[in-house]
Amino acid sequence: MASTAAANIRVLYATNRIRLPGKDVLVFVHGYSNTFTSAVQGAARLQVDIPFKEGPVVAFSWASWGKGEKYIEDGVIQGWSIEPFLKLLGLLKGAAKIHILAHSMGNRIALQALATLVSSSAPVTLPFGQLIFAAADEDSDVFTRIMTHLVRANLGEGRTLYASCQDGALWASARLHHDDRAGQVWPKVLLGGDSLPYQSRRPYVLVNGLDTIDCTGA
Repeated sequence: MASTAAANIRVLYATNRIRLPGKDVLVFVHGYSNTFTSAVQGAARLQVDIPFKEGPVVAFSWASWGKGEKYIEDGVIQGWSIEPFLKLLGLLKGAAKIHILAHSMGNRIALQALATLVSSSAPVTLPFGQLIFAAADEDSDVFTRIMTHLVRANLGEGRTLYASCQDGALWASARLHHDDRAGQVWPKVLLGGDSLPYQSRRPYVLVNGLDTIDCTGA
């Protein structure tokens, strides 16, 4: 797996030697159970579906096993991908703006990398734009703590969390970790119904400076 990671990183380093000055770039960080091919295909779909016309879409491919039954293993491997992700961001410093869209377990890589940047004694000089966290498979308390630091550091022009109560993978992750995940929305029936004020139960992650969007049913 280490050799696969190195090979993928070399490909990204080579393909990202592009003329970025004056252009935005969108970096896509895939979730677990993805191959290099599916990551690149996902980035291509984003380019077309958004559509993102401000510049290139870059796929950061970390060495996921690409298999649903390898969730635990992917959870370990993603931790090895934070430093390579920081190196990739450094290669994009010539961009007008760097936007990040992280999905599922990829949120752990993006969050920890950004936390590393803001905790450094050196000022953050990378021009971050929109930071988007979709279906974030991260402990909600960890997500909240890191996001609070990012907001205080004024990192990014905007920060958005997309969450849902219909994401089966996140429900499975929550059961496995015995906690709730940042990308989950807890429906009223699971929060005690009308026995307690619904809003007092925090059905989703709320952080000042973060836009949380409930995309249940979308």
